[in-house]
Amino acid sequence: MAMPNYIVIDLETSVKNRGDEAVGDMAANPFYPDNKIVMTGWTFNHQAQSGTPKIETTVGSPTWNGVHNTDYLVVGQNIKFDLLYLYRDNHWREWAKHGRIWDTMVVEYLLTGQQEKYASLGDKRDHTGKVIKKGLATKYGGVDKIDKIKGYWDAGMDTEDIPKNELDEYLEGDVRNTEIVFRAQYLIAKRLGMLPLIESQMDALLATTEMEWNGFNLDIGKAYIISEEVKAAMMEAEKQVLKDMRTVGIKEPNPHSNVQISLMLFGGTQTTREQRPTHTPDHPQYRYKGGAKAGQVRTRLTDVPHKVIGLAGPLAKNVAVPTTKAGVFKTGEEQLKAVGTPPALNVLELRLHAKDLKTHYVGYAKLYWPNHKCMHGSFSHCATNTGRLSSSKPNLQNIPK
Repeated sequence: MAMPNYIVIDLETSVKNRGDEAVGDMAANPFYPDNKIVMTGWTFNHQAQSGTPKIETTVGSPTWNGVHNTDYLVVGQNIKFDLLYLYRDNHWREWAKHGRIWDTMVVEYLLTGQQEKYASLGDKRDHTGKVIKKGLATKYGGVDKIDKIKGYWDAGMDTEDIPKNELDEYLEGDVRNTEIVFRAQYLIAKRLGMLPLIESQMDALLATTEMEWNGFNLDIGKAYIISEEVKAAMMEAEKQVLKDMRTVGIKEPNPHSNVQISLMLFGGTQTTREQRPTHTPDHPQYRYKGGAKAGQVRTRLTDVPHKVIGLAGPLAKNVAVPTTKAGVFKTGEEQLKAVGTPPALNVLELRLHAKDLKTHYVGYAKLYWPNHKCMHGSFSHCATNTGRLSSSKPNLQNIPK
C-alpha cells in the first residue's frame, strides 16, 4: 500500500527551565528563553523505501533542503513539542498555514477509541526495570531503548553536556521507532477508513499548537493589584467563618475543613485529643509525689468528645446529605445554598475568594512568561475518554468572566 511523502523528525532540546526562575514544571519548556534545539534527527520516506533506512542528525536546528515543502507529511511523536520549538523560525509558522502533520501519540489515541491516552514511544518500567506496559515502539515492531539519556537529565545534567555520540544514538533510535510506528498506524488507519478523521484531527492539532504559541495575554501588574483586594476579602470572610465556628464551640477551628464546616452547620460530635487526669482528685496517685513533676497532676492523652449544635437548625434535616464518613455531611455549593443562612453564605464567599486567589492570581502568576508577557496554556487532544479537547496550565477553556 502506497505511503504519502513524509519526513519523520525529532528534537533534543535544553532542559534549563529549572530553579527559582522556572515557569511551570516542564524543564524543556519551549518558551523558556535559554532553552534551545540541541540536536535534530530526521528521515525521509524514500530512504525507507530504498531498503537502506538512513537517519540523519545535526547539531542544533534542522538543516535539510526542502524542509518547508508542504508536499511532505511531517511525522513525530508528540509533535506539538517539536513544532513549538520550530515555530521560533518564521518559516515554520508560514509552513504551518498549509502544512500537514501526523502525531503518532494522538493517532494512537484515535485508533484505540480514546483508550490510549498520552501513549509513549518507549516501554514503561517499574523500579526494578521490569516492563509493565509496552510503548508504541515495541507494540509496532520497533526496539525499546535503554533510556540512559533520561538518567542524565534526572541527575540534573543539561542536554548540551551529554556526550554527543550518546545523544546522537538516542535520537536516531527515536526517529527510527517513530517511523516504524507511523508506517504501521497509517496502514491500519487506511484499512479502517479512518484517514479523513485523522487528517481533520491533525489540522485541529496544528490550530491549537498555533494558539499555544500565540499565548493568552495577562496584565500581571493589574492581576497583582486585584489579588491584594481578593486576599483582603478572603481574610474578612475567613474571620467571619472562624467566629461562627467558635460560636458553636468547635475546638481548634479551621475554616477550610469540610468536616468542621459540617459540624458548624449540621452539628455532631467533635473528638479531640487532650491531656486529662489519669485519676480522680481523691485518688492517692492523682499527683506526682516526687521528682521534677512533684505536685503536678498526672495526665495522659485522651479522646474527648464535644457535642456541637449546628447553626442550620431545623433546616438540617431537610438539606443534610450524609457522606461516607459517619456523622459528616456534604458541604458543597449546593448544600450551602440550600441552607442559605449567613454562616453558610460566609463559607461560600470564603471558598470563592480562596479559589480565585489560588487559581486565577497566584496560579496564573506562576505560569506567566515575562519575556512574552503572556501565558502559554497547553491544549491536549488525547486526555479524555470522549475525544473532547482539554486544556491545562492554565485551563483556558474555563476562565470565569
